[in-house]
Amino acid sequence: MNSGRPIVVAGAGSIGCFVGGMLAAGGHRVALLARPRVIGEIAAHGLRLTSFDGFDRTIAASALSLSDNPSIFGDAAVVLATVKSADTAGMADTIASHTPDDAIIVFFQQGVYNVASLCDSLGGGLGGGLGNILKGPLGGLLAGGAAGSVISGGLGDVLKQLQQSGQGDKANSWVGTGENKPIAPGDLANALGADQINTLASQSGLSRDELLNGLSQYLPKVIDHLTPEGRLPSDSEVSTRL
Repeated sequence: MNSGRPIVVAGAGSIGCFVGGMLAAGGHRVALLARPRVIGEIAAHGLRLTSFDGFDRTIAASALSLSDNPSIFGDAAVVLATVKSADTAGMADTIASHTPDDAIIVFFQQGVYNVASLCDSLGGGLGGGLGNILKGPLGGLLAGGAAGSVISGGLGDVLKQLQQSGQGDKANSWVGTGENKPIAPGDLANALGADQINTLASQSGLSRDELLNGLSQYLPKVIDHLTPEGRLPSDSEVSTRL
C-alpha cells in the first residue's frame, strides 16, 4: 500500500470509528466518511476508543480526515466499508464512482445477499482495483477469460496469441513489473481473430467495437493484476486473485 494515501472508512458509525481509530492509533493515515452529527462529535471531543481489556485512548480530530462527501475516496489506497447490510448496494455504487482503480476495497459485513449486491456494483468479486474496472458484461468476460472459461485456453493462450501476432512486447510488458504498453483495438482484433471475437461479442452482448475498445483498455490491467511477480500464475494463484 502507498503510505502517502489514506485508508478511508466508509460509513463511520460505531464499528467504522473503532476500526479507523485503531488504525490511526497505529500511525496510519485515516479518513472517515461519516454523518455530519458524527463528524461534529469527533471535531468537538476527538475519537475515544475503549475496549473490555482496559484500552482507553482518544484520537485527536486533527489526526483524522473527516467528511460527509464521497470525494474523500478520491485518493484512497484502501476503502473499509462498515455500513449496515441495507446500505450495501448504495455504498458500493458510491465507492465504485469515486475510488481510484488501484484501491483495495474491503467490506466488513455478513449476510447471504451482500456478495451478490457487491458483485453487481464492484465487478464480480475481483480484488484490488479490478473491482472498479470489471463491471457489466465486459467484467464477466475478463474474469472468466483469465481463468480460462470464456477466452479459450485461459491466460496463457491469450498471451501466446498476442505474441504470435507480433504483439509480444506489449503482452510481455503486462506480465512484467514495468509500465504496461497500450494495445490498439485493431491489433487486438488481429491477435484474437474474427471467430473468437464473434464468440466473445455474442457471449457478452457487446458490439464488436465495444468489445475491442473495452478489451484494449482493460485487458492489460487484468493481466498485470494477475501477474504481480512477473510470471504466469498457477491455477490456484489465479483463483486467489479473482
